[in-house]
Amino acid sequence: MRPFELALQKYPEFLAERVERRGRRVGLLCSFAEEHKFESGGYYDFAKLRAWIQLACKELGYEAPHVVGQRLNSHQWLAEVLEVILDSDLVIAEISHPTDNVIYEVGIATSLRAQESVLVCSRRPAQVRSNEILQLQITWYDDYTDIRRILEEFMKSQASGLAKEMDVYLKNVHSKLSPGAIGLLLQMQENVWNCIKGGQTVRWHLSYQLPLQTGQLNPQQQLTITPIEVYANEIVEARIAHFDYSFHGTGWQWALHPTLLGKHYLASDHFCMRFHDPAKANQISHDLKGIL
Repeated sequence: MRPFELALQKYPEFLAERVERRGRRVGLLCSFAEEHKFESGGYYDFAKLRAWIQLACKELGYEAPHVVGQRLNSHQWLAEVLEVILDSDLVIAEISHPTDNVIYEVGIATSLRAQESVLVCSRRPAQVRSNEILQLQITWYDDYTDIRRILEEFMKSQASGLAKEMDVYLKNVHSKLSPGAIGLLLQMQENVWNCIKGGQTVRWHLSYQLPLQTGQLNPQQQLTITPIEVYANEIVEARIAHFDYSFHGTGWQWALHPTLLGKHYLASDHFCMRFHDPAKANQISHDLKGIL
């Protein structure tokens, strides 16, 4: 599978994980050369570079950077590249030693992410000969003080980056869902809103009692419950909710629990204004946002 196709498939999963995650993560794309001397007399030292960036991230309240290059075979490598790029709040592309892999990774990062969320930087006096890379905005630095200042400015500029990215995704979720799946979400939203209005404990999930004991269903009976499961599965694939199965009394019960991304979707103007009249939409959105 090509990078773009794989990215489209995996993006909702990574976005949902980022919304749930408490800490903020940085992805680092760079060469693993322990030391590389440039024609100009300078050198590149991966160990020192990573130590600088790790220290800066810690001081600025970010998790230690996730670095591409921990897996060996090519299939795993591509999956890891996409994970680092899509499952990070910010991406640092360090191109002081622009190997073929680094240039390829930078190309993927700049094509899949908003330009402002990718910092392309290089330590002086590195020589970048790739015309494609030279067309990007490269930030140059000399030492730790430099790179820390650059990272701090970069991180401050991206403080609302996840919220903007989530808004772009939620704006188009409805186009991925069938009317039946939208109906389940409306039912979930209505239940939550009724709880809020009635001063009751909010229950976000939908639950269904299904006769799933061994030997109880024949193939024909199985078909009668398929539509709801199909609709629910659409919602799960969009990472708006997840399934939970448990045994209650005389039968199995499955529940559809919204993810945090899903809760934001049910409270968003994108969902409320599309499926309710304006007055009701504004009130529902306001009430649901109040409990997030």
